[in-house]
Amino acid sequence: MPRSSWRRPRTAAFDGALGRAGIDVDAAIRAGRYLAFDADDLLSKFMVEGMPDARRFRDTIGSVMDYVAQDGREIRVFGEMVAVLCERGEGDAALALEDLWNQLAGEREFAAVRLSDAGVRRSGRRRGVSSASASATRS
Repeated sequence: MPRSSWRRPRTAAFDGALGRAGIDVDAAIRAGRYLAFDADDLLSKFMVEGMPDARRFRDTIGSVMDYVAQDGREIRVFGEMVAVLCERGEGDAALALEDLWNQLAGEREFAAVRLSDAGVRRSGRRRGVSSASASATRS
């Protein structure tokens, strides 16, 4: 799966936090253990008329998860798509996207990670996440 060369500030901050936590991000990328995707690129794959399409979301995000899980690897997600929608003033779309993440969490097991001032914190495995916690961990 390709890695986008364009980096949003939050993603660059996340990479920096990983590095400060002792993770060699470049080595992880080369080994295929770390994949980063541009939020706007992903959104363009499943947004229809300003709202996320459930089938397209599952196809897009599900294919990435399938790729990662094919070798039995644990899936960890750090996302900023909800934040991007909020920054654009698309609150209804952001809430709908959170609902889709929550539905996906009920179907698949993955760990959500979040960027905090202290570095990278793992927020735990997700199965049926509430909307409030989803916004804090998978924006």
